[in-house]
Amino acid sequence: ITSDNFGESWSEVTHLTACLPEHCVTLAIGPGHGLQTKNGRLIIPTYACVDENPADDKPVPHAVALYSDDGGESWQFGSLIQEKSAGCQMAEIWGEEGRLIYCNASNENGRLVEAFSKDNGDTFVVSEGGKLTNTPSGNQGSLLSLPVQNTAAVRSDASCTLNQWLLFTQPNSAGMELRVYVNKTPSDPNAWTAPWILNRGPSGHSDMVYLGDGCIACIFETGEDESIDSVAMKIF
Repeated sequence: ITSDNFGESWSEVTHLTACLPEHCVTLAIGPGHGLQTKNGRLIIPTYACVDENPADDKPVPHAVALYSDDGGESWQFGSLIQEKSAGCQMAEIWGEEGRLIYCNASNENGRLVEAFSKDNGDTFVVSEGGKLTNTPSGNQGSLLSLPVQNTAAVRSDASCTLNQWLLFTQPNSAGMELRVYVNKTPSDPNAWTAPWILNRGPSGHSDMVYLGDGCIACIFETGEDESIDSVAMKIF
């Protein structure tokens, strides 16, 4: 469903059932937001629960990109990430190999699955040895790509205006802190920094947006007793 007047009215519903991945029994999106790539493709991070073995009746989740190349008129799914992966987020980055789509997704082994796509989200290759951890409640974080935040570097290299950094927010395992991680070499999943604390106290899902001029806004679940008591925003 789409709107071309900032939500005052909406189009008819577009049904996606016919283009679901094969043997898909449920589909979920998020957390976080979708993205529009440099070439105009709209991407919504999703995961499909697939009935891989009907005998055991235990559908397996796989992260997958849902995308549109015509401004949302029609949609199709890319290929499933082969490793077991659920709630996911995606961002466009620029690295030594050119433009990539980065994805991180929850996994039951305690670490986030990190994967890269060289074909605009059609297929992903899982990267080994990442540092990002999952929460007991799954992937509750937010992922954001942004330009290099270094004035001298930007002045000396026009390519630094491209999205070459990644930010990631995620509660700690106890859900009592909201942490921010930075990766200045996002094609390397081992390059994430140690986190700094954005919020102390109960913390849940979050979402970020780049405001420009080095400013980022983060909206997140929080509260005095539980993370679902209220919603707050910080700009940093």
